[in-house]
Amino acid sequence: MRYDRRVNAGLLTVLAKKGFAHSLVEYARQGGRWALDLQFRADPNSSKHKAALYSGLTIALDLQYSTTKNMFRLDAPKKWQNETKKYDSGWSTWQPAAELAAVWPAVEAYLETALPIIDKSGRYTRTEGAVQSALSSFRRTDFHVIDRESVIGFPDIATQQRAFRTLEKPVLQALATTNGQPWWTPPVGLGNECDTLAVSSDGKLFAIEIKPGNALKGITWAPAQVQNYANLFQAWIDEADPGSPTPRDVLTGMVEQRAKLGLLPPRSQVRFPERIEVTPVVAVGPGANQTAWDRLREVAQRIEAMRTSGAALQLWDVNTIGKVQVRQT
Repeated sequence: MRYDRRVNAGLLTVLAKKGFAHSLVEYARQGGRWALDLQFRADPNSSKHKAALYSGLTIALDLQYSTTKNMFRLDAPKKWQNETKKYDSGWSTWQPAAELAAVWPAVEAYLETALPIIDKSGRYTRTEGAVQSALSSFRRTDFHVIDRESVIGFPDIATQQRAFRTLEKPVLQALATTNGQPWWTPPVGLGNECDTLAVSSDGKLFAIEIKPGNALKGITWAPAQVQNYANLFQAWIDEADPGSPTPRDVLTGMVEQRAKLGLLPPRSQVRFPERIEVTPVVAVGPGANQTAWDRLREVAQRIEAMRTSGAALQLWDVNTIGKVQVRQT
């Protein structure tokens, strides 16, 4: 099992204060209006390292760095390239830093056109995406978001499927007995992509499933989803591959990279305990009615009843600026 979202120093350099792409960091820190945040990706199967500027649930711009070529290129969804008419296809070819730096004002002009278009659609920035961005707020002090769309990697499909079946089984069994209500139709599978990963200063790791307040059906089964994600990350921590970077080193490095760029408060430090424990969290955005909370709590109680170890599941009520109210399960 593997997970590592640290990126190469070559990419960090151009994102730093004197780098040509530092404006991506500035957008992420100041772009609350468009639900912006900046996330890193390192592909274990290639030399590519990426910084993705998200606007809610979609990527507005992707800055890629090749460690073997020592070159950069950009990418963006075709939808935003076509609708803005300001994206130059030449930006998507590998080029030295100096060449991309020379056209960076035009890149920013593309973003200034794309971000209002993305927001106007309403699909990406006003529901789940808004909650994700709020939780990623630079001003947070209680915990820090270090990744989105977090996925544990496996050496092959067969190993992945065995792990999924083993980890899903007790969670799905907890939901197998009906409660006699028509809405009780549990999912048959739980997926593997955790919406958000966050850490607290005392080394707690939070696996967070985010739901918009108006998504009644989605909210209902979120405790089962997030418990499965927490199980996957706990397995990665407890069964780390020999010879690979330790989970402690990976997570500490991710925090340090974000703090160095200013995506986390200065001097952010996380002291992980001897055994890192993953806490499953369901974060619900504004607007959820009492029926949604009642169903969510009932499913969460089923999950808690089957628990034999690990941190208890938490339910968070999140407002538009990222303030969290913890609700009882």
